Amino acid sequence: MSTKAASKGSDAEDKGASSMGAAASRSISIESSSDALADISFRIADQSRYSDILDLLYLNFHTDEPMSKAVGMIKDPSDKNPVLDEFALTGLAQNLTIMAIDPATDNLLGVAINVEAKKEKMDKTLQETLDDYEDPRFQHIMAVLYKVNEKAGDLFADMETDVFFDIKMVTTDKRQRRGGLA
Repeated sequence: MSTKAASKGSDAEDKGASSMGAAASRSISIESSSDALADISFRIADQSRYSDILDLLYLNFHTDEPMSKAVGMIKDPSDKNPVLDEFALTGLAQNLTIMAIDPATDNLLGVAINVEAKKEKMDKTLQETLDDYEDPRFQHIMAVLYKVNEKAGDLFADMETDVFFDIKMVTTDKRQRRGGLA
């Protein structure tokens, strides 16, 4: 559910990034040797697309993600779970999420919800982490992820950083998957 990359930044940069908000979508250009990506627009997600992103997650991530399936987080994409919504919205609020959009239809093709993983948050105990979520099924998922991170060791010390770029969730619309997007 999560991949991390090191990022060294100053406190001033941290304050600037977190105060930006998610007011407007910005386009991202990519150069690719793949023709499959040539007709896809990549943008920073803005608040106007949060509902679309949550819908995409229910249809394509929450129903397919192995841990969510194993604990029965949702039975059907029409099921809504406030804990899942809050988890996604917390990530979206950091304004690091990238959307893949079909420019002809404006349909959402995929999303990568990205966040800053900060050292001080990693100092929380397992119980403190679980107390953040009411749903025991989601607590189980978070306990597994906590143990995986624990077994990885102190990546912050190893990489000499206080912040990582963390890919929290990634999904593509299974009805419109194309080579190279996922």
